[in-house]
Amino acid sequence: MTQYLRLWEEREEAEDGIERFTFSVYVNGIPAEYNQFRVNINTENGAVMHYSGESSNFIKEVLTYETTLKVTKEKVLEIYKEAIRVKLEWCIDNDAEETVYQLLYKQTTGENYKEPFECGREIRYIDAHTGEKIWSK
Repeated sequence: MTQYLRLWEEREEAEDGIERFTFSVYVNGIPAEYNQFRVNINTENGAVMHYSGESSNFIKEVLTYETTLKVTKEKVLEIYKEAIRVKLEWCIDNDAEETVYQLLYKQTTGENYKEPFECGREIRYIDAHTGEKIWSK
């Protein structure tokens, strides 16, 4: 199991006598999005105070999946490049003390122009086996 976990470099200091560790899950060297293990340890006696994370069944299941890429990284970049559009917008600078507007380009996409440019969605992912775009909702 430990071969699939990588400790986050940044972690919370043990101010309350509890050291908190967060591990990301990697399967075949590839990070598993939204999958983490968290362990809280009492610094005085070493007791595990809290544990949470995916069951090892998740890792066993993912290990059965096909990992041979059928779409190259270069092809994926080409797909993204073809889909990206930009539009110009006035945006409020929330970091400024007074109301200040900035003229900014905002990234958007159009799914082969099926949607109006102004309503474009983002490509969330590209399937590594098919090259299919997976759009945000």
